[in-house]
Amino acid sequence: MSEIKHFSDIQKINTIINEIDSDRILIIIDSNVNDLYLDLIDPKNGVDIYIAPGGEDCKKLSEVEKACEFFLERGIHRKAHLVAIGGGACSDFAGLVASMLLRGISWSVIPTTLLSMIDASIGGKVAVNSAFGKNLIGAFHLPDNIYICSEFLQSLPEDHFISGLGELAKYFFLDEEVFNLINNEASFDEITIRCARYKQEIVDQDFKEGGIRKILNLGHTLGHAIEKVYELPHGVAVFWGLKLIFNIFQRDEESEFLNQFAHVFGLNALMCPWQDNLPIDELMEYVAKDKKVVANNTIEVILPSGIGKPIIQEVSLDEIRKRLMEYAHGKGATKDFIKKIRVPSSKSFANRALVLAAIYPQDIELLDLPESTDVIHMLNCLGHIGLQINKEGRSVTIKGSFPACEIETDEVINLVSGDGGTTNRFLIPLLSLGNNKYNLIPSEKMFDRPMDELEKALDELDVEVLRDEENWFQVQGPINISKGVYEVDCSRSTQFATGLAMALSPNDIDVEPVNMSTSRPYWEMTLNLIERFKSGEQVFEVPVDFSSLGYPLAYACMSGPVLVENCKGIDRFQADSQFISLLEELGGDFDFTKDGLLFNGVENLNGFEIDCRDCPDLIPTLCFLASYADGVSIIRSVEVLVHKESDRLNAVMDLMELYDIKHHYDEENDLLEIEGRKADGRVVDITPPRDHRMVMVSYLYQIVNGGGKLENTECVEKSFPNFFEVIN
Repeated sequence: MSEIKHFSDIQKINTIINEIDSDRILIIIDSNVNDLYLDLIDPKNGVDIYIAPGGEDCKKLSEVEKACEFFLERGIHRKAHLVAIGGGACSDFAGLVASMLLRGISWSVIPTTLLSMIDASIGGKVAVNSAFGKNLIGAFHLPDNIYICSEFLQSLPEDHFISGLGELAKYFFLDEEVFNLINNEASFDEITIRCARYKQEIVDQDFKEGGIRKILNLGHTLGHAIEKVYELPHGVAVFWGLKLIFNIFQRDEESEFLNQFAHVFGLNALMCPWQDNLPIDELMEYVAKDKKVVANNTIEVILPSGIGKPIIQEVSLDEIRKRLMEYAHGKGATKDFIKKIRVPSSKSFANRALVLAAIYPQDIELLDLPESTDVIHMLNCLGHIGLQINKEGRSVTIKGSFPACEIETDEVINLVSGDGGTTNRFLIPLLSLGNNKYNLIPSEKMFDRPMDELEKALDELDVEVLRDEENWFQVQGPINISKGVYEVDCSRSTQFATGLAMALSPNDIDVEPVNMSTSRPYWEMTLNLIERFKSGEQVFEVPVDFSSLGYPLAYACMSGPVLVENCKGIDRFQADSQFISLLEELGGDFDFTKDGLLFNGVENLNGFEIDCRDCPDLIPTLCFLASYADGVSIIRSVEVLVHKESDRLNAVMDLMELYDIKHHYDEENDLLEIEGRKADGRVVDITPPRDHRMVMVSYLYQIVNGGGKLENTECVEKSFPNFFEVIN
């Protein structure tokens, strides 16, 4: 049993050392403390001093070996007594050295930090760190005495003092006496000594941590993981570990008490380490290696059931992960942050602007270009046909114009065009302005997507088109204009009319879309951009992609506030922007602030009805939203989905089947009826089609439930390369 002794005058250190009943005194002192207080130690004969690296740098097996060899070289014996002078890391390290020298010699501690005074130096748990976690290599070795002098705190750096306060916070919940001392504004000395003695009382009952001593790990289950992930001081990490454990286990009263504690000691100024997102996978990696793991996939968690009434609860690692996900997504707890995100800019706008920039002679600068593979393929193809592309960060300047830049050749020029409809269907009319033979080599399902309407339109313009088993779409111009208006069938895609309208725009030839049943706003976007290019505009900022924005907004309906930093307004030419109008009708709270678009979520998500003839890309996201809304939702004009990168109509219905979401497709009226239900936490492995939108919506289903393995994740590169980072 250790004895806690309080002394008020720091000058008495030398007296304490010289009064130890041993003719062989070994001192391990933290190098930082040594610089401040070495002159206080006037060692008698038989005292050897080892200066340990400052802070956590000493907690390595290699440092233990150095210290042991240092003392052994000087000829110590079994009755030697070691004194540790320093913070918690120093006492952990020195105690392990004492436990190993000659199979164990006696030792004492003079703690110099708040954290060490109230926790680390008490209890005999001595250890150093491993690459796999904190304090995983160690022993139990009680010190004879712990000498506490609060005068050391006067020279303690502020961040070290704050770290100590973070550790002190756990005693606020563990011990009713500490709780009352703080609330009654007792002296800091009284609070410190009571914390130390409380821990000693617990240690005396359970030295080897087989039972009640485990309660001292309150806040540490997640605290150690937070410490590793964010490289925070130990006590600060414990404070955030307390906040997180209270939130994920919905201990609302304790959360309020912790806020009060933070207010008293000024900890409410601490910056939440996970301001933008919670790195669940990284945290769980360390939690799974924690010494509190008692069995495969099971860990002991300490929770308060009132002040002074902690309980030890066994919880599966899967349960911890699930609760962290729910917290990160705003369920059952007040989040400590508003999630800040940036979503991709519009590839629909970008690819239109790039094609027009290739046609019009003025130098064109595009700002905030998306990193979508569709846009990357477009840029590569434009560079390959002779345009000068100057890229700097997320901006690009296009110099030259086509076909003036074309270098004529008898060879067929092959262009790798990817799987994007905007890339392929916009490029083909552009290439038809030239004289060379251009052969597009697409990928994925682009081989099977509709193209006949574009071939027919080009045939009217005397463009040679070759489509056979070896050539998906080969063209050779130049276009021959014989009339003032050309009609293009848009029953399956408006992109055919868009591509042709842009290519013919310098000649003031009208393109008339016929059978346009969907996506009219995108046609209006095309006409608007053509007018801007004709007027001589040279700088274009690509707006946020509202198709991409739909995923985090739908998710925020269940996860809480989100700030979209790069959304500055509604783009009326993007039909998917009507998702914001729908959410507003459902009670969603939006605010365009100076920092971006703030969405505070939807308090009660109810069923809805919407016609998607102009926003087909939004349908999978709407299906997800409907799946967890109260009541029945009706989504109209969905048949067009079968012509997308995959058969999205059947793919999204298959997805709802996996989660037992009741739904029915009325083919005659072209509507999808969905009955919402609550997420049930099931773990589902999903192999969606190789389609970026189906991969992303599949992940939304997984994260509001219990997770699971997801295949084809690389597909998100097509439109939303950092999707998983933004959603998490």
